[in-house]
Amino acid sequence: MGANGSSEIQVSFNRPNLFYFAGEQIAGNISFQNTENKLELDAIFLECVGELGYSTQEVRHRRDANGNQQTEHYTKYHQVPFLKSRVSIVQPEYGQREIILYRGQYSWPFQFVLPNQLPPSLIPSTTTYPYVKYYARIVLDKPWYKPNAKQVYPLTIFPRVDLRYIPGGQQQVSFSNENRKKIRLQGYLMRGGI
Repeated sequence: MGANGSSEIQVSFNRPNLFYFAGEQIAGNISFQNTENKLELDAIFLECVGELGYSTQEVRHRRDANGNQQTEHYTKYHQVPFLKSRVSIVQPEYGQREIILYRGQYSWPFQFVLPNQLPPSLIPSTTTYPYVKYYARIVLDKPWYKPNAKQVYPLTIFPRVDLRYIPGGQQQVSFSNENRKKIRLQGYLMRGGI
């Protein structure tokens, strides 16, 4: 994927599994191999998108030509973006309208901080709805008459949990174990931390 069939974008993130907590910094590096002699772009940016998906059921009644009532069931699918933050990677230089990239290898670092209050990723195992999903996408923004090139990376986001505010989270759970040589191990764990 890239600006055309022969260009390639690769992104390395600071976490290979793309799992992050809300409020954490996501950082990485974008590598772009341009195989065209001259590539003109309006901008290169990274977007972090959070999206909620859900479905609703609708029943419609109608009468056919004979006057018989027919019932039709419809499922509507909804996608609601609730987070869209854009990080500029490359912009045109002062006084220029476009970015010009000549044949070769390019590399740009990026970093941004996730908002503190985000719902956790929810990706169901059997159906596609409902869901809460996050993804980062790299966009090569081309002039209006050409399609933009995009590459998408799914992220898993989990909220930070403060055990001090969870009822029962501060309760201790004791444990003990003794081996054959009569060595005894005793300890306590916080219930909310198990």
